[in-house]
Amino acid sequence: MLSTVFTSTLARTVCFRCTATDRDFPCTKTAVVSVLDEIFCAVDSGKVCARLLLDLSAASDAVDHWILLTVLKDKVSVQKGALDWFSSYLTGCNQCVSASSGRSEPTELTCGIPQGFVPGLAKFIAYTEDLRITIDRFSIRHPYFADDMQLLATVRLTDVNAACRCLERCVTDIQEWCAQRRLQLNSENTELIWFGGRANLERLQAIDITIRLGHVDIQLADCIRDMGILLTSSLSMRQHITRVTSTCFFFIFDGSSSSTAYSTSTPESDLSTL
Repeated sequence: MLSTVFTSTLARTVCFRCTATDRDFPCTKTAVVSVLDEIFCAVDSGKVCARLLLDLSAASDAVDHWILLTVLKDKVSVQKGALDWFSSYLTGCNQCVSASSGRSEPTELTCGIPQGFVPGLAKFIAYTEDLRITIDRFSIRHPYFADDMQLLATVRLTDVNAACRCLERCVTDIQEWCAQRRLQLNSENTELIWFGGRANLERLQAIDITIRLGHVDIQLADCIRDMGILLTSSLSMRQHITRVTSTCFFFIFDGSSSSTAYSTSTPESDLSTL
C-alpha cells in the first residue's frame, strides 16, 4: 500500500525518464527493444554506434536527503502536505552498528534511499531528473532506465574522432554534476563499446577511439551486459543465447534431484519446452 501511494504521488508530478520512448512508465523490455532498434538501424545505414555505460558507485546510498527534498520542491513542484510527507519519510531515521562486544551510539541518517523498493526508485529518478539538461547540451542520445545511465552516439566513420571528443566532454560534465549531487561516477567500471558492421569495426582499429575520464581511460569492451542482455560489437546474440540456455539447463537438472521441484512436470518435458 505504501509503495503504491508514493508511486502515485510522484507519478502526478514527475515525468518519469524513459528509454527512447515518450510513453510513461515503460518496462525494461520496451527499453531494450527501443535501443536495439536504433542501433540496428544505424548499423544497417553504414554508420557506427558508440554506447557508453556509466557506473555510479553506491548510487542509492549516496542520495542526500536535503538535496532530494530541494529537488522535489523546486524541480518537481511537490508542495505543502506532500512535501511534508516525503520529509517525514526521509528524516528522523538513525542507525547503529551492533557487534558481540556492544552497540555503537545511534547516528542520524542524512543519505540513502531504500533499494529494490518502489518509493526508493521513484526518488532516485526525481533526484537525477535534471541530468538530462547537462547531456542535452551535447546533442547526445541518453537512453536510460532508472539508475542505468547510458550515452549513445551514432556517427559515420569519418566523424568518429569528433564523436569521441564530444562524449569525453559530456562525461566530464556529468562527473561534475554528480559531484554536486554527492554521487560518484566510477571511471574504472564505466564501459565503452562500438557497434558496427564487420568492415567498419575493422576500420575502427586504425582510429584512436580512446575516451578519458579524468586520468583514466574508459575501458573498451567487445561484449557488455546491459539490462540483462549480453551484446557484442557485431550485434550477435550468440553469447546471450548461450548464457540463457546454460542457466536454464542448470536449474532444470539441479531441480530434478528434488522430489518437490517437479510435482506436475518432468525434466524431459521442460527440455522439450526449451
